[in-house]
Amino acid sequence: MIQGITTKTSRSESLTREELEEQLREVTQLFTLITENNPFAYFWKDLDLVYRGCNQRFASIAGFKSTEEVIGKTDREMPWGIDDEIGASICRKSDMDVINTGKEAMRLLEQINEDTREVCWSEASKVPIRDPKGKIIGVLGVMQDVSARKVAEIRLEEANKKLEELVRLDPLTHVSNRRHFTEICELEWSRASQNHSSVAVILFDVDNFKHFNDSFGHQAGDDCLEKVAQSASATLDRPSDFIARFGGEEFIVLLPVTSIESAMQLADEIRQNIASITLNFDGTPTHVTISAGVACTNDCANSSSVQLISRADKALYQAKHQGKNCVVAAPATNREATPA
Repeated sequence: MIQGITTKTSRSESLTREELEEQLREVTQLFTLITENNPFAYFWKDLDLVYRGCNQRFASIAGFKSTEEVIGKTDREMPWGIDDEIGASICRKSDMDVINTGKEAMRLLEQINEDTREVCWSEASKVPIRDPKGKIIGVLGVMQDVSARKVAEIRLEEANKKLEELVRLDPLTHVSNRRHFTEICELEWSRASQNHSSVAVILFDVDNFKHFNDSFGHQAGDDCLEKVAQSASATLDRPSDFIARFGGEEFIVLLPVTSIESAMQLADEIRQNIASITLNFDGTPTHVTISAGVACTNDCANSSSVQLISRADKALYQAKHQGKNCVVAAPATNREATPA
């Protein structure tokens, strides 16, 4: 067919009207075959950004039965413009950028709402249309449906987030693990150093937990730790307050911008709430208590979180020796003070 067209073109001066019309039909058929039999959707617009043509694949994406229904419309009359002016504006802006700059806009990802109200994703490349003299007279767009790939990417991202959450959570108690605590502590310590603000920690563990395990079994011990962790977590009332399992039956609470007095009060609330939990194992109601050590500093720039936790640990040790089921504050240093 192409050879035939070339031959006729070489002797265009002797072509009859019928032959010219036949040649035009062949070219039109060839163009139609190219645009319709490929995985891409085509459209072209004039300088007013009015659709002047498209293939059937694009019409279907837009929710129309035929290409004729698209011709003459603007993006605001398309499904992505009826209820979403932002979507239509994004399409028009990218078109105008191509027309004004005369440069291609490749791999432009656009979100399109079909008439089914479902969300699909397309990858578009747009180029300026020029007349024989090089003047820009419109814009040509080539689109490919990448919804399956985009959905796969979204699902992969969600799976990675869930995996990240699992890596950061203690599987038994469902609060953060020690690794995550270390990450958060470093961030809060850096922030406190810059802002010259205080940081407090509460370190607590379950009293006589080995005896509890020996009496009721390890499954009961696991249930006990989960309830203790959830009770302590529910006592925290600020988004910045952070609890983690520190190891075994030991937990730690990080409290940014908190005075020693406020930290002591919160630690005692945690102690009381845990003491009020009734645990039933084999029909036997029982209770557990905790001991807690509290430490605070407002000099993060000249100290470390390890030192602060060590002070809280020593205070926890004192609480154990004072009879357990109590809260003890670590001695203040010369640099510590109540934050404003």
